[in-house]
Amino acid sequence: MSLPNKPLPNKRHFHEHSGFKAWLAAFDLAAKAAIVGSLLWGVYTYRNATAQERQDREIAIYDRLDEKYWEFQLLCTRHPEFNYGWACDDLAHLFPPRENFTPVQRIQERRGASLAIAMYESAFIRFSDESSEFREAQWVGWAHSLEQSLKAPAFREAWDAVGRDFDSRFVEFVNEMIRQK
Repeated sequence: MSLPNKPLPNKRHFHEHSGFKAWLAAFDLAAKAAIVGSLLWGVYTYRNATAQERQDREIAIYDRLDEKYWEFQLLCTRHPEFNYGWACDDLAHLFPPRENFTPVQRIQERRGASLAIAMYESAFIRFSDESSEFREAQWVGWAHSLEQSLKAPAFREAWDAVGRDFDSRFVEFVNEMIRQK
């Protein structure tokens, strides 16, 4: 018995007529879709993680500054005779004028005002690197308080004595506030 005299299909003929080409195209498309999907998932995951980290950082900043603020308020409550700045000026007028302070009281008042300056510096530094939305929402209150505090004689005296020892960007900011008055 002899074999039929038909030529055997070559590989090229097989690829063109067997649907293999369509199958390869589909596989190629699926591979590209998987790559694009993985990239999109990575971007999505990164953005969510970044947003959560930013929110966690903002909450931590707020909590640290809130703690400092209330510690300062406690100092103001313990020594209502001193006007350390805007945050403490509501009772100082009920006490004898600063001119009657003893040297020890003057030192205490200056140290309290220096603590207030350090608190403002801390707020300035912590907000300077934050997103503009968070910074604007939080810093505006701190800046207003700082501006009002600059009107208190004890605060200005403390600034004149120790202001140059703070962060240079903060010093520049406060000095610009003073110049604008």
